[in-house]
Amino acid sequence: MLIKFAFRNLRRLPWRTVLYSSAVFLVILAMTASLLVLCACENARTTLEEEYMFVASLVHRPNTNVYMSDVGLCTQGNEILGINLAMAEGQAVIPGGVHMTEYPDEDNMPSEPSALYMEPFGCNLFAVENLSMVYPFFTGEYTIREGTGLTAEGYTGERAELVIPWWLADQYGIGVGDTVMRRYNHYGHNNNGHYSYRECTVVGIYEAKNKSASPDSYPAYMTVGRAERDYDNFFIPRTVTPIVLDRVDFVLRGRDSFGTFVKTAEANGLALDRVDLVFNNATYDTLLAELDSIRTVALFVFLTVLTVGLGVLIFFTVLLCHTRERERRLLVSLGMTRGGVCRMLAWELAVMLLVAVTLGLGVGYLAAEGVCSYVNGSVLARASASQRVRNLSSDEAFDETMPLEKRIELSVSVFDTTVSASALYFNSMCLPDENELGISRLTLPFIETGENGYPREGIENGVWHPTTIVAVTDPDAVGVSVSTEALRARADYNPYSIYMYVSESSPFAPKDGDDGLLRLYFGKDMQGCVSVVDDFAIRLGGEPLVRYGRENVAGIVAAYVIGTYRDNALCSGEDVLICMEDYHDMFEALSVDFGGFRFERIGHIINKEELQ
Repeated sequence: MLIKFAFRNLRRLPWRTVLYSSAVFLVILAMTASLLVLCACENARTTLEEEYMFVASLVHRPNTNVYMSDVGLCTQGNEILGINLAMAEGQAVIPGGVHMTEYPDEDNMPSEPSALYMEPFGCNLFAVENLSMVYPFFTGEYTIREGTGLTAEGYTGERAELVIPWWLADQYGIGVGDTVMRRYNHYGHNNNGHYSYRECTVVGIYEAKNKSASPDSYPAYMTVGRAERDYDNFFIPRTVTPIVLDRVDFVLRGRDSFGTFVKTAEANGLALDRVDLVFNNATYDTLLAELDSIRTVALFVFLTVLTVGLGVLIFFTVLLCHTRERERRLLVSLGMTRGGVCRMLAWELAVMLLVAVTLGLGVGYLAAEGVCSYVNGSVLARASASQRVRNLSSDEAFDETMPLEKRIELSVSVFDTTVSASALYFNSMCLPDENELGISRLTLPFIETGENGYPREGIENGVWHPTTIVAVTDPDAVGVSVSTEALRARADYNPYSIYMYVSESSPFAPKDGDDGLLRLYFGKDMQGCVSVVDDFAIRLGGEPLVRYGRENVAGIVAAYVIGTYRDNALCSGEDVLICMEDYHDMFEALSVDFGGFRFERIGHIINKEELQ
């Protein structure tokens, strides 16, 4: 009955109750909006810290160069999440004409060998370590139209992958999955130049938003992991002529990592009078400063409304109690008990407060979203790029000495914050945890040795068999017959040698009573490689077409069979299992000399429990 009277009384909407409810509504609205904006800014700060790519860039000073050996001075002792560099050696291109998709052979070779060197130009070719950090891809100017970007299998060198520009695909009718040749112009014996061709698979086609430059300005991209083996096959040792780079970009863990990064690189011997290290923190700092300003205003509004609003509510509560005293006396005189009157008025006030609070929360949420929308379109939009980036007329105007910055699209809302990011695969350098296993794969040819420890038919005339090398960070987790600890405890253990495990069913598995370790030789992967020598060699009687089996025997790596593994999901049959450190040693021995630096790539990481 009291509730019925309370609702009936509400139809008269006493002005004091309406005023009181309005005050509650405005206080709740302001507090809700300011609190939600405050929380949105805090969430935006956290998201920006997590999603922003902090990049320290190694760039050249005027009239100086950045060398590949400088990369090692920057990575040694520093925690690097990712790295990118671009390089092109031996006039690397995709050839035009028939040899874009076919090897030169007796059927398609021109009648005059010199005509081969006049064949139409296809497309420039660059090798990169992280396609997502190439500036036009980083900014979103280049986007993948078909297929994917370069993948983990390509970055580790397991597969020869290629991402080509749209104009090349349209002009020659090339699609994802097609085979395209990569060509190098290099010098061999007596400095006689000749072309070498190798296959690669198109995994993606990219397109530029602003097609303002000539087609020659849009190259194709492959991975450094594959290219560094090409360069070693085709070029003389690089001890005399070091590899020169335009710039190198290092992804760091956070904003505070740059100072430590510079100090460590300088301590390692990096000559900062020849090169410079720049950091892309300008946009991050600008966005963070704007978020802090908005957060400060929201916090001030919240505390002000909380303090003032509390006083206002106390005042109106006291006023309401005193001004409705006559109403209470009248109702008591009409026969209602004093307790009943108080309960009726309390129900009336509770209903009005419930409506006021509900409306205040709802309208406050809408107001907070409105504030966030305004902030996104004005304050954060103006702070989305540093002044230097805003001054760029296009991506083509990017200076190689600039920090790797782009326009950041930071969108703040009440319950979510988004930061613009590249959709391409990021080639991370993160190491596995204790409960994880890092895995890499590589196919290389090997030749069996005889009783004297050397190939039965000799290295040049022997038969080379391709096999898959599976490298893991912890061989013991796979299950091997000789543990890492037992291997290192052997009297004949050599830390500079490479040891491997074969399947229990392999003919190379150690047998009981064997005194020594079986040795296998692994060489460069020259399968499907065609080299065409120049006119000078032809006039001397050289064969114009040479298919290598094993022509160059300089890059040979010996490995010793130390034990066996049981066939599992990672390796079986003819696969060879080695530890990751030995794998990197082998990869380095079969790749171009980077001046003391090497990439220690890991293809992918799984949980060790998946092997159970």
